[in-house]
This record gives sequence, C-alpha cells and structure tokens, in this order.
Amino acid sequence: MKYPVLLPNIFDYPFTYESSLKLKIGDYVNVPFGKKIITGVIWDKFENNDNKNFKIKSIIEKLNIEPLKNETVNFLNWFSEYNLVPLGMTLKIHLLSGNGIEKKNKSEYENYQSNFNKEEFKLSDEQEKAFKNIIKNDSFFRGSIFNFSITDFTLKFLLSLFSNLSQTTPVITFLPNGTFI
Repeated sequence: MKYPVLLPNIFDYPFTYESSLKLKIGDYVNVPFGKKIITGVIWDKFENNDNKNFKIKSIIEKLNIEPLKNETVNFLNWFSEYNLVPLGMTLKIHLLSGNGIEKKNKSEYENYQSNFNKEEFKLSDEQEKAFKNIIKNDSFFRGSIFNFSITDFTLKFLLSLFSNLSQTTPVITFLPNGTFI
C-alpha cells in the first residue's frame, strides 16, 4: 500500500513510500532518503503533482513511538501555511533532533545503571570555619545566573520582574550586549 511520508527536510510536501505494514496518519517510520535513513511521519495528504514518474521506495520500519494525533498534524499544517515555512521544516522543529525517540524496555536502561560510591569529604579546619561562617551569615549571595537571548518584549518583562524582585533580594542581570541591570 502507498503512504505519504513527511520528512524533516526543506520540502513542502510528503514523499510517497510503500509498505506491507498497516500504518495510519501520525505513525513514525524510518525510510530511505538518498544514502541515509531518515525518520518521517505518515502524513494526511499525498503530493499534489501526479505527473512525476519516480520509483517508489519501501518503508524500512515503523518506530515504537506514540503516533502524532490528528490535531497535531492539523496544527503543523496550519503552522507551516501561516508562517510560510516548508512543511518538512515544521516537522523538523517538532522532532527537534530530527529523529523520533523510541520507548525502550526498562531492562535496556539497566546497562546504564552504575553503583556510585558515596565519598566522604573531609574539610580542613580553615574550610570548616569558612563553611560555618557562610551558613551563619544571611547576607551571603544566593542567586541564579541566566544566559539567553532577549527580545524587546522579554527585556520589558524581565525588567518588571527584576524590579519587583530587587525590592527584597539583590539582583544583577547580565545582558547579551555586555550591559547589566
């Protein structure tokens, strides 16, 4: 049976693949694309141009991933059209890494378990004294460091947030252009 498979690439249409598997819209599949194997999604529409003469390749496998809901497929179609972004690039944003992440059995994760030895740290007398002083002293700096890009809207939001925060807690914020608040 033929299926439209949307690939996370610059194309604005799904490619036609065939498979003997029973697949439905939203299923994640691996398909050959050039010399690579790419993760794609069974889509709701075939490519509009029927005049092309091409060899139809087979779907390699269906991935063990919960399929996209029809609402998500519809949203990605709308998002692509509204933002003038190719449909494949919209899917790429959804997939993030470009690949689907399959669910594994718990036993497969046990290979990554390891027993960590709890090490006891012994502080020197000077370190112990400094540690107790830091805990005792309420004016010691406690804060967070954020590193992100800022739009005008975000900057206004952060300024209002930090102005409220700075009434109770000292706040220094470094901006990407080298200034700080």
